[in-house]
Amino acid sequence: MFVAGVSTQKVGEVAETLTGVAPSASTVSRLNHTLTQQFDTWRERPLQGHWRILYLDGVYFTARHGDQTDSTVLLTALGFDLEGNKEILALRACAEESKDGWSCLLQDVRQRGATRATTAQFVGVRLPTFKTPLPNRFIGDDDSALCQKFLNIAKTE
Repeated sequence: MFVAGVSTQKVGEVAETLTGVAPSASTVSRLNHTLTQQFDTWRERPLQGHWRILYLDGVYFTARHGDQTDSTVLLTALGFDLEGNKEILALRACAEESKDGWSCLLQDVRQRGATRATTAQFVGVRLPTFKTPLPNRFIGDDDSALCQKFLNIAKTE
């Protein structure tokens, strides 16, 4: 709710509706601080090296910043491990899907330990700013040609 520009008072009102207890402003602030710390820990966690499938998708939503609303895209990397378990690997909020945004997201995933994907695929992404293939930031030199093909489909016609 804080991301959407909702005030501490409004968050308190929602908490009261959900729990039946009206939290103080300092309680709401502490909760926000705790959630921010937990999110940062999750966002920086180490990742396993090999993923069977890597899905990359941009999820669009409208976010409020003060009195203004903006369209925001949440770049998302979803991985399926070798046992078939799925995990959100990374999230990155951007104004639009761009080569730089995707490159930064993939570089982050790689730096945290994920260096190989058997198959990688962009899912329904809008890529108007991609005139060249994404840099090979995720897959390693020994990965399949199929994975390279999927990472190179980020071209506009």
